[in-house]
Amino acid sequence: MPLPYNINDITPLTNPVGDVEVSFLIGSIVKYILGVVGSIALMIIVYAGIKFMNARGNPEQVKSATQIMLWAGLGLAMIFFSYLILNYVIEAIK
Repeated sequence: MPLPYNINDITPLTNPVGDVEVSFLIGSIVKYILGVVGSIALMIIVYAGIKFMNARGNPEQVKSATQIMLWAGLGLAMIFFSYLILNYVIEAIK
């Protein structure tokens, strides 16, 4: 039984990302995600600062705001160190 199409008429598939290496592509995606998460952490710190200013001396709200700032700062530190580790691993793969 003959094929319903001519094998020579098939358009070859092209790579949509070009000649990019997989490690570079994964690294770019992870760096973008880390940038977004870092921006969110900075927004949380701003929120905590506003909450701290609006506490008006209320010890519970001041404590809550400082806890938010502490954990957001630790989150930013983790994001920074994960970025450094990611750069090291990507350079080691290349």
